[in-house]
Amino acid sequence: MGGSGQQINRANWTKERIAAFRKYLGGDTDATFRGRKANGDFYKKALSVSKLIDYYKPLTFSFRKGAVYVEGGGHGPRMILTDDQVATKARGLYQQKENGLGKAPSIYNFMKTKYVNVSYKKVEKAIQALPAYQKYEARHVKKPPSRKVIVASAPGEAIDTDVMYFSTKYYGVAQNEGFGALAVVVDRFSGYIAITPLLHKLGGKTAEVVANKTANMITSQAFPSKRGGTIFHDDGVEYKGMFQERMRQIGYKDVVISKAAGAPSAHAENAVRIIRRLINTKLTSGGQKPRTDKRGRWWPLARTVVTGYNASPMTDARAPFSPNQLKAMGPAKRRAIVAAMMKAGSKRVSNQPSRTDAQGNRVSKALKILKVGDRVRYAVENIRKTGANKRPYPKQRWSDTVHTVAAVITRKLGFASYRLDGRPGKRYEREDLQGPLSG
Repeated sequence: MGGSGQQINRANWTKERIAAFRKYLGGDTDATFRGRKANGDFYKKALSVSKLIDYYKPLTFSFRKGAVYVEGGGHGPRMILTDDQVATKARGLYQQKENGLGKAPSIYNFMKTKYVNVSYKKVEKAIQALPAYQKYEARHVKKPPSRKVIVASAPGEAIDTDVMYFSTKYYGVAQNEGFGALAVVVDRFSGYIAITPLLHKLGGKTAEVVANKTANMITSQAFPSKRGGTIFHDDGVEYKGMFQERMRQIGYKDVVISKAAGAPSAHAENAVRIIRRLINTKLTSGGQKPRTDKRGRWWPLARTVVTGYNASPMTDARAPFSPNQLKAMGPAKRRAIVAAMMKAGSKRVSNQPSRTDAQGNRVSKALKILKVGDRVRYAVENIRKTGANKRPYPKQRWSDTVHTVAAVITRKLGFASYRLDGRPGKRYEREDLQGPLSG
């Protein structure tokens, strides 16, 4: 029953179940417990821990510091948690903004590598129960006064790297000289991109291979490297111990790793998107996906499109200079480029004066969070602060009737919508509701 270990997260890990496992691991081989149904009632028949231990093989269990751990199936030791413990840890990670884990998907991906009995639904439900959830994540929350922009001041000072994979469904390995991926390096200041192909077989993508190929790209004459700089990448297996040591050897002593699962380097991800889009544009027409006959040859086309990109003018604040020109700029021109990038990237929210309603009461721009039972009016028209309707205070027509908020509906991306009594089948965004009304 080797596959049974994959079902361990589907069990109902109650306090009684974990306590029975502790007894068994402590020497009581006859330990049993009564499981619970979905409604919370106990089953009539007790379960034997020894039988469950056999069922979960080849996973192994251990007991230390009052907790039960399980190991195997490609994972190291993971602590088994109850549902309440999963919720507590998820809420704690959400509130620790310095960890950079962000929303529920990243927290779930982080927790499932360290704990057992973790599911996405449990993590999402725990986070949505936080009082700060809507206030921090919903679209209608007032934005901060300013956003700090981090821009490298010189070529090679800050670089990003990632591994870009090509699906064998569309691209055959034999048609691409045995390659199945690209190691990508991009300079933050100039946007200069360098690539090198990786073999499709596992041996072509190990940390040692990726480290050496990345080092060769950075130290090449074409790439704007700088000793003492910083390299950014995700926490993938390609960037473990050997990679960090190799980067230090070429002068990039501070290798920054994002510990949050699913949190890649934004600059490297953008470079990957650029390469993939250019390749697909060359190999297809009309924005269609590549053919599934596996005849598409992305290599050496990738090298051609990257060479062309590095010679093309940038389209952001660095325009009209190309990456090749930017990496060769002198100090004075570099300072002007940095100033332009900071100005274009910084976003300041001006504080417009408060307005008043028909009774002369001041109305705050920061809309209050609604809850079930609040009395509101709904928007007769949908007027948004975007496009042709962009204006400081768009005029809105509200319903003559007053309704009660019947349900608050939260979605995976953190946005919230609302259902009203007397308006079945309708959902409203917060900016389309006027309230809460008194009386």
